[in-house]
Amino acid sequence: MPFVNGVLIAGKANWTKNQKRNAYVYSDFWERSDKAIKYQRVTHEDELLDTLRKEFKEGVLMDAGCGSGRHLRHWIQDNVKANSFVMVDISDSIFQCRKYYEEINCTKPVIFIQSSISNMPIKGQTISSTWTSGVVGLLEDQKSAVREICRVSNKTFHLGVLTEKTIVGKLYITANLVKPFLNKVKNMKLLFMLSGLMARGAILMLKLLHFLKLPLAFIRKEHLKNIINDPNAISRLQHSLYDPIIIPKIIKYPDLKYIEWAEKYGFILKAQKTEIICDYFHFYKK
Repeated sequence: MPFVNGVLIAGKANWTKNQKRNAYVYSDFWERSDKAIKYQRVTHEDELLDTLRKEFKEGVLMDAGCGSGRHLRHWIQDNVKANSFVMVDISDSIFQCRKYYEEINCTKPVIFIQSSISNMPIKGQTISSTWTSGVVGLLEDQKSAVREICRVSNKTFHLGVLTEKTIVGKLYITANLVKPFLNKVKNMKLLFMLSGLMARGAILMLKLLHFLKLPLAFIRKEHLKNIINDPNAISRLQHSLYDPIIIPKIIKYPDLKYIEWAEKYGFILKAQKTEIICDYFHFYKK
């Protein structure tokens, strides 16, 4: 396995069609995202990690499906006990993650791996804490991904999977209806333009509803004002809509399935919480 620009490249020849699509579209997604989108915006996961990161154990912390590395800003905080990191992503955004690591002057050692999380070149039970969110739900063989995470983990892992319990989650899953068509499109510029048109339409609709003073059950009044007054609202929403448009068809299993798989491979559920997009499961080693 070769190292390219500080990144270990693993197993590309054995990637499935689904994995190749994920690698292709997310390389494009993060390449189109500016720093404000990648690193500066605060999401529900950032708010969640402000609390959760204190639970991560000493030793090695793995971010499986790290993208361009936006969560590195959490991992380098003083209340994170981990003393080294492993960053894994299937797309070329792992190279952006490597660059971001240098920009923030992280002093802890990091290994960067371009790999599917279903087959990682990592020795068994060497990872103390694992964080993976919004990744497993994009895979055809999710059981194998959970098994692989359990194989390399020796203490605890947090798993975030897409849920139909939220409005945003429903949007991602509803997009499955047009995935047979969209997944055949290889011109990513065309799909990005489509998400831009949708974003403009959505912002115009929100402005109209705000002007008419019509209440919206799914968004708070102050939040709505922040959105319509944000000069970058269309760009932010365009990237948010681009995500469910480009990804392969989402396969959602019942919550109990993820718990069953983890228990089969030696982990017990400690806590579960539903957030804006994902269900988050916290497992620990039996």
